[in-house]
This record gives sequence, C-alpha cells and structure tokens, in this order.
Amino acid sequence: MISRTRFIITAALLCHLLPTFPLVTRQLLFAQNPVGSPTATSPQVAPTAPSVASEEEITIRATEQEKVGPIFKLRGHAEIHYETYVLYADEISYNSQSGDATAEGHVVLDGGPNDEHIEASRGRYNIHSQTGHFESVVGTIGLRFRGTRSILTSSNPFAFTGKIVEKTGPDHYLVYDGTVTTCELPHPKWKFSAHKVVVDVGGNAKIYRSTFRIKGVPVFYFPFATHPVERQARHSGFLIPNFGNSSRKGYIVGQSAYWDINRSMDATLGAEYYSIRGWGQRGELRVRPSETSFLDLNYLGVLDRGIGFPPVKQGGENARLNAEGLFGHFRGVANLDYLSSFVFRLAFNEIYSQAVNSEVKSEAFLSNTSHGFSYNASSER
Repeated sequence: MISRTRFIITAALLCHLLPTFPLVTRQLLFAQNPVGSPTATSPQVAPTAPSVASEEEITIRATEQEKVGPIFKLRGHAEIHYETYVLYADEISYNSQSGDATAEGHVVLDGGPNDEHIEASRGRYNIHSQTGHFESVVGTIGLRFRGTRSILTSSNPFAFTGKIVEKTGPDHYLVYDGTVTTCELPHPKWKFSAHKVVVDVGGNAKIYRSTFRIKGVPVFYFPFATHPVERQARHSGFLIPNFGNSSRKGYIVGQSAYWDINRSMDATLGAEYYSIRGWGQRGELRVRPSETSFLDLNYLGVLDRGIGFPPVKQGGENARLNAEGLFGHFRGVANLDYLSSFVFRLAFNEIYSQAVNSEVKSEAFLSNTSHGFSYNASSER
C-alpha cells in the first residue's frame, strides 16, 4: 500500500507540473520586460484576443518596441506579420486586443491569396477584420514583388492609385479620385481616371464616371465600365471602341463584342465603319479542347463602296484556319488560307509583308506511328 500510494502521489505531482510549466515561462518573459519599458528585441509574438475567424499568431518586429497595456508602439522598420499578409511602416501603434493598427510613413500592405500590394503615406488597419483606410495610395493586384523585380501571378494584373482607398473587407476595396490600369506604373500607356472604383479582388473592378486616357490625353468618357481582377478572367461583353484615321479608309469607328462560350472556347465579333470605303467585319474563334490540340479561325471582310471615278470596288474576304489535334494514335495539322482576291489583300491588309505576298497556301497532313512504322499523308494547295 505504501509503494502504490507513493506512485499515485508522484504521478499526480508530475501531471500538475507539466501544464503549469508554460505559464511560469510566460510570466518570467513578461517580468524581464516590465510594462512601459522600451525594448529593442525582435520578433515578438503579440497576444491576440480570441478570434473564431483566425487562430494564427501575429508577429511584430521593429527597431524599437514599447508596450503599454495591450498597445504595442513600434518605431523604425516596423512590421506586423499575420496570416499571409505583412504590414510595414516607419511607425505603427498596434492594439493586440482590438487588432487596430495605426501606421505612419512608408506604409505597405503586402500579401494575400491574390498578391495584393498597397503603398500609402499613412493608414489605419484592423488585423482581425482586414479593413482599413489609406491615404495617397499606389497599389497592385496580381503582382508579386521581389526587391526591384516584379513577378506576374495573374493573367490580369491590375494597378490603381487613389487619394483615398478604403479596404472594406478581405477582398474588397473602394478607390476614390484615382486611376486604374494594367500598364506599369508610374507612367502607364493608358488608364482610366475615375471618381470612384469598386474593386472586388477575384472578381471585377467597377469604374464610375471615368475618363479613358492614352498617354495622359483624354480620349473617351465612360459613365460606367468594368475590368476583370482575377486570375482566370474571361467575361462576355463589349470591348472598348476603336477610333482612327487612314488615308485609304478615312475616319474609322469600330466596336467589338467578346463571347465567353465556355472554359475552352471563346469568340470575338466586330465591325468597323470606313468613311471613304464602307463597312468591315472581323471575327475570331479560339478553341482549346485539350493541352495537345487547338483551333484558331480568323475572318476579315469588307463591303467596299469603291474608290476613284468611276468607283473601283476592292472589297472581299480573307479567312485563315490553324488547327492541330491528336486523335487516338493519329496527329493532324492544318493551315488553311482562303482569299477572295489579291486586290482585296493589297488594299486592306495592314501588314506590308502579307499585302505584297502573291501566294495563298493551304497545307494539311496526318501522321500515325505504331509498331515501329510511320504513316503520313499530306495535301497542299
């Protein structure tokens, strides 16, 4: 009975000491850094209030750190790491209970599943709700920065500037009195200057009361426009109208529509009006049924009123088909070109080398390799 009693007492003592060991260690750490005393240690794990949405730890770094109650005052190269985001600034005041952070000087918010990058002069941000207010902002979505280099992580990278930018949710921004573009900042080739932009990361950017500018010159006013802000962004709709002037065609006004048929197929249909010649039609069909097969069909046609006196009509049609595919053990390739007349190509083709080319070639072949033998068939025109 004595040995059994000693065993039970020893086991109870060990079970009591094990869970209390971390508590004693944490108390010793706080005893080394009394409340209100500045420190120069980094990084530290800031205690956070219980949160259902996120249980990840928040790490803070800075040249100087001061803690007064739940408030962390960070000075010099201040950083707050949480989830996949990092908040940088010259100075940050962070409340570990509420998650509120006030940042001053060279503010940068970087990270997230869509590689969001925001640079601002100052800002307020809540770590838990991922909402905030930023001033004098330059931002990008779909670009990952590595020093002076940037890596595209989206097929539709998106850049914006704004006097005021509000982050109202994890993937939602409101941009006031700013610009949006897909060109490289700070000197984009084109941009929308807008009073308000609503950005849904992973969705669309809704642009209100905007002016479309090319190299800073206003070209067109849009009361409303949209732009995709997602990795795989394809949506049916009208494209930006095109305007131009040509000595052969006169003034040019055109409009096109994009049709997202399905995941592996899309089409673009459009028309142009030439003040001197007449109407032109354009079309493009793209099909990608698999990784090893494709089909591209391009069409151009012009209903020509004629030029000179008496008028000489030079209208016509040109269609090109490029396709490749695997069918079981067979591989087929086709490059087909149809031209109604060489006069049409000379008058309306925009590429000089093609306009002066006097040949129209069409080729197709089929091949099969099995059991060490290769079978091929081809046709040319």
